[in-house]
Amino acid sequence: MTTESRPSPEVRLAQSFEVFDVSPIKWGSSSMVVSVRVDGRAHYALPLVGKPQALRGVPAVVAFDSPKERRVLGWCLPTTGEVQIVQGWNPWLGLVPAGLVTACSIFLATRIMPSWAAVMIGLTMLRLSVWRIQDVVRKRQGLKDALAHLAAANAVPPPDGAQGSGMNERFSATLKPLLKHWGRQSTMRLAPGLSDAEITDFERRHAIRLPEDFAAYLRLANGFKAEGTWDDCDDQTFEFFPLREEYLVQPGYLKFCEWVVGMNDYGICVDPDGPLGTVVALYGEGRVRVIAPSFSAFATLYIADDSALYGGAS
Repeated sequence: MTTESRPSPEVRLAQSFEVFDVSPIKWGSSSMVVSVRVDGRAHYALPLVGKPQALRGVPAVVAFDSPKERRVLGWCLPTTGEVQIVQGWNPWLGLVPAGLVTACSIFLATRIMPSWAAVMIGLTMLRLSVWRIQDVVRKRQGLKDALAHLAAANAVPPPDGAQGSGMNERFSATLKPLLKHWGRQSTMRLAPGLSDAEITDFERRHAIRLPEDFAAYLRLANGFKAEGTWDDCDDQTFEFFPLREEYLVQPGYLKFCEWVVGMNDYGICVDPDGPLGTVVALYGEGRVRVIAPSFSAFATLYIADDSALYGGAS
């Protein structure tokens, strides 16, 4: 008699991954059935513990239970590196049945055989359960490693000029949380970053100076990919603009971001003789309100959706 081995998980890159429905398995349960769409072709349902983030049309590395892609086992986003594994591959869920099987085996065995034999049977059953849990742990870690490895291989490479400049490393405490935050948004997309030559040329032509942390951000991403559309705002309706002459809207300040299509405009001081790097809310006619002393500080407020971002002119 031969036993058919279970197919190995199939791990591949999906250009469009969407989580479009999350509902409890039953009322009051913490386990969720999550429906996903992969490359717009199929729907999958899977049990999870905890509610996953909403995703819509983002690239992701997805693991299926077999090459036939019947069920999703987990996924990883190249933008953040976060891995989500389904409940069925949680090894700790095996502890309860393992304990029950061992206890029942010992109880039944003591009824029909000597106690030492019953203990041996119980220990054998416990050993088999432990082996099973260890096997799940190995498979789970292997799946996480496979997802993370393929996601890292398909991550967006650093823009021209970012490699070797040390800027990304120097401002990683700002840029990494910013990228992670943007990776969780539903629709917005980042425009490709600028090169050192493009940034330097813009500074020379307009006799301005871009703060170092702001320039590091521009090397990573030149704002959002599309302008003036709701689809390319983040979930809080913020939109980051590319580096362009038209956004030098007020003497000494470059507008780089807005909230709710112009309700609040945010600029950064680019005047070498002014408070360089200070981020302000722009209200026209020279009126400003200081928001943060630097782009890095503004990014921290933005990620936290701090109330300091909103308000009227002073």
